[in-house]
Amino acid sequence: MNIHKTTIGIIITLICLLISNGESLPSYTPYHIHLALGDDPQDIVVSWLTKAKVPMPTVYYYQGSCDDVQENLKNIQKHPISPMGSKLLATEEITSVDANSDILLTNNNHNNQQQYSTNQIKSFKMATGTTTTYFGLDAYIHSVQLTLLSSGKPYCYRVGGEKSMLTSSGSKYPSSWSNTWYSFKTNPLPTLAPTIVAAFADSGTWGNIPEVFEHIASDPDITAVIHAGDLSYGVTEEIWDRFGNLIEPISSQFPYMTIPGNWDVKEGALEPFKNRYKMPLYIKSPTNKLVFDTNNADKDKSDNNVEIKVETANNLFYSYEYGLIYFVMISSYDDYHQGSVQYNWLKQQLEHAASIRHRVPWLIVCAHSPMYSSSSGHDGSDLGFREAVEPLIKKYKVNLVISGHDHGYERTYPVYQGKILDEKKQRYDSSEGTIHILAGTGGATSDPWLDQPDWSLHRETSWGFTKLAAYQYSLEVTYLRTNGSVGDSFVIVHEHAKTSSHTSIFFLLLFLIILIFPICTYRGTANKLFLSVLQHDSYASSSKSMA
Repeated sequence: MNIHKTTIGIIITLICLLISNGESLPSYTPYHIHLALGDDPQDIVVSWLTKAKVPMPTVYYYQGSCDDVQENLKNIQKHPISPMGSKLLATEEITSVDANSDILLTNNNHNNQQQYSTNQIKSFKMATGTTTTYFGLDAYIHSVQLTLLSSGKPYCYRVGGEKSMLTSSGSKYPSSWSNTWYSFKTNPLPTLAPTIVAAFADSGTWGNIPEVFEHIASDPDITAVIHAGDLSYGVTEEIWDRFGNLIEPISSQFPYMTIPGNWDVKEGALEPFKNRYKMPLYIKSPTNKLVFDTNNADKDKSDNNVEIKVETANNLFYSYEYGLIYFVMISSYDDYHQGSVQYNWLKQQLEHAASIRHRVPWLIVCAHSPMYSSSSGHDGSDLGFREAVEPLIKKYKVNLVISGHDHGYERTYPVYQGKILDEKKQRYDSSEGTIHILAGTGGATSDPWLDQPDWSLHRETSWGFTKLAAYQYSLEVTYLRTNGSVGDSFVIVHEHAKTSSHTSIFFLLLFLIILIFPICTYRGTANKLFLSVLQHDSYASSSKSMA
């Protein structure tokens, strides 16, 4: 089994190496397809790249299984300008496109239309988006936002562009669509299903990365993925292309949510990171400020000869509500000290999360740099980060902090300022402190360990990912190795869960009393019972007197 998985991983890696720069692809063919949550967590942003500019990037999607679409398309001749079939869609007749309009159907071939049920036809949607690029990228990035999606439902989608515009020479653009339909499942309703998310960090384009991604992609319960920094370890577009090929089996299937690692903010990496994997950032575009050159500090700042530099702050932090979990995604590489934009934002987000704890009980913070680590990869814990942020973590009762940076898996006890707050090993009350984890290495070379401190409960050198399963009254955390075995597991129980069973019984009895009492009153049941008791007592007394 392990040999088989290793072989698959090698094959995937070789294929990705062969097509990593995308040059072998036709210029309009979509590649590096990936999903992200929008500003509203119920929205999905679909993005992809093409070597040539597509005039109208388009996504066709519908609620349901992709198996239905594939089966129905087997006997339909494919149209060169439409992914849905030559007689099924009259896309050439569309003159303007509402981002959420039903796809227009032709009426001249009922046989093809009968390949689909009425419900399927009604659910076909079409959305268009925007195209961007950046200096150094020999390609175009297309993004389309899908809105008004239903919670906890499967969706099928396909990306591409229509032959709807003319080139400068007067010929029509060729259209090109993704080679297959892709699927995703929307944010589950908290009252109907658990929230299940995978998290890892530090991938790169080598090592065990295909095996980690294979395990995540094949898990039917996972609905979203967190990559806690250090994505490709690349400072060239070629390496980012290679990483995009590797991650696509995950990023095309799940909302793929990222935060920056130290490698992602290097020169040559920051532009690919923030443009290829756009997140619902707190500040949508970088902020700029003018800085006077310190070499000319003695000059009058009104002097035209003073050199002025522009400093750009990327503000790579954001938050989102996903099912039963509120995620706060911190940037370890934006200023996080008290008084900074990120610090004030973080405090505001934690206050908001505390105000909705009755509805969204679990609060998780993600940051690349760990507040607690006993790895020698980067000399252990980031003490400056811990000093600045941990007081807020404690004040607002954050349940879990997910980090990366150091290559391995590690879990702390519930801890604050290096002191253990609860010495239990498997089951914790949510009020007893915050647990910190290195979420698992997604492919990068493992780091050795320092001497194990008291607050470090479990650590291991392996490759894998952390699986979070959030329920109303419990948060189950499991570390899964690439060989499928469980490396670690624990559960945090919400403080309200202790009384939940008693409360439920109380309200059940109260409900029964409220329901039954009027019925009994109406039917005179209480009087009948009372008379029955009197008759029984009278009969018993007469029996005794006769005796």
